[in-house]
Amino acid sequence: MRLPKELAERLRGGAAGTCVAYLTTSSVDGRSNTFASPFTDVVNGELILMPDLFAQKTKVNLNENRSATLSFAFDEDSVDVVLEGRADVVQWGHPRAFKLFGLSAGKVLDRWGDWDDTVEPVLDAPEAATRPSVFAQRGVIVFKPERVVEALA
Repeated sequence: MRLPKELAERLRGGAAGTCVAYLTTSSVDGRSNTFASPFTDVVNGELILMPDLFAQKTKVNLNENRSATLSFAFDEDSVDVVLEGRADVVQWGHPRAFKLFGLSAGKVLDRWGDWDDTVEPVLDAPEAATRPSVFAQRGVIVFKPERVVEALA
């Protein structure tokens, strides 16, 4: 699905303060999590990228269930949109040629990947048993919208 032009323009190269994207995921047993990102980008007019920013619960949910909902908060003059689709994470360690929704991991990480690699992820004790033992500390969430759920004026 191609994104509406106005939405793609607002999300492309988004910097903090221009928009907040809210990605909601759910585990197989229904535990939901919403991840907020003030940084977004659009590739090929149809894929939305967000830095994972150590989104550990989101990563756990996406390992179990790739379905996601993405909504946005803009200024008061914009159209609000809610999208349903699939999401996954491109992480350091993926081969450069690894494809996600037709997009190569190398291209994504070259564009978004030079973050501080010295920061250690924090694990919450109650959920540590359901998490992988090691998380990639840098990565990019890729969201592929499949339908518009809501568009409000």
